[in-house]
Amino acid sequence: MAPLRSQVGSCYLESSSSVSVLDCRSHTWHEAPSLREGLCSVSASVIDRKIYVAGRSIDGDNNSKNLVEVFDTETQIWDPEAITCSETQGDFYECKTTCIDRKFHVVTLGQKEAVAYNSKKRRWDRFRRKIDQYKFSAYCEIKNVLYSGTHGMFRWYDSKASRWRDLKGLAGLPKFGSGANIKLAGYGGKIAVCGRRICLLVDLIAAIRR
Repeated sequence: MAPLRSQVGSCYLESSSSVSVLDCRSHTWHEAPSLREGLCSVSASVIDRKIYVAGRSIDGDNNSKNLVEVFDTETQIWDPEAITCSETQGDFYECKTTCIDRKFHVVTLGQKEAVAYNSKKRRWDRFRRKIDQYKFSAYCEIKNVLYSGTHGMFRWYDSKASRWRDLKGLAGLPKFGSGANIKLAGYGGKIAVCGRRICLLVDLIAAIRR
């Protein structure tokens, strides 16, 4: 099976159920089965070949709720029922998601709250501490560790202590200003840093996590 990347179409206050998939080998897009329920402002991550899509559902009476829909890439079918989340006061508008310790993590906007869905136990767990969502403007997960590159600093998330820590010893890395618009991605165990007129790989072997 060729590597795939998904894109779920949605604007901030406009629900959408459309899904597109990019085949990274042929560099072509194709339509995937639609979401069972339209969602606003979504974010998606992958666990065990399943795509978890978090967003906000709004019905005809403007009632809204946090939802997660799950797509099985092997059967090409969405789970019959969406996963609801009432364990956070924040909502899933413009949320950020990632997968750590085989759990689907969602960071909400404004409230700086984070919740993690355990698919084995089918329950949500709340983080003990609030998380600064701005660190999720440029982030990636590599070998079960979450990395962030924002405000001119590179950090990693200590999931046991529930806090961000500085990443030191990144030799040869140019300095980025606090307003630099960069994106991070995992590539062969290294961090790919992409921005305006720059794209480089950061070797984590020499990095020191403090």
